[in-house]
Amino acid sequence: MTKKKRGKKKLNKKAFLVAILTLYLIIMAFYYCLSRPISTILIKGNNMISDEEIISASKITNKDNIIRLNTSKVEKNIKYLGIVKDVDIQKKLNGSLVIIVKEQSVMFYDSYNDCYVLKNGSTVKDVSSALGIPTLINYVPSDIYKSLKKKISNINPEIMELISEIEYSPD
Repeated sequence: MTKKKRGKKKLNKKAFLVAILTLYLIIMAFYYCLSRPISTILIKGNNMISDEEIISASKITNKDNIIRLNTSKVEKNIKYLGIVKDVDIQKKLNGSLVIIVKEQSVMFYDSYNDCYVLKNGSTVKDVSSALGIPTLINYVPSDIYKSLKKKISNINPEIMELISEIEYSPD
């Protein structure tokens, strides 16, 4: 019986270079994704607030990285606007950011207090686009005002579109 002698295995230079090159490409792709700035911001679902208001409230800059962006913080900043009910943020690998906004519906404009009354009962001072919203044209006592907001919130939105003015008359 003869034993075969094992010699030293030679290092395959081509395989080594391919492995190093592949590792380098993976690291560079990962670094590119981490350092990629936000290139596009697309906002969907907003009718009452402008895109500029949403972007300024979100505190997003063009220097922010798409991967490192804290979406929960941005959602919290946008919800602070008051008229926003819900926000969903989607990040895309091409550097775009999609912000989907769900707004509170506006019931009416209170001309006496100079504010817009939302479906949840809260008020906001400024709404960019408020077309087709009824206007409360006079003073309403506070106890009746609460009841008015409750009752108007139960009215069908299609019927509310047909109303142009609301006037309180105690008689």
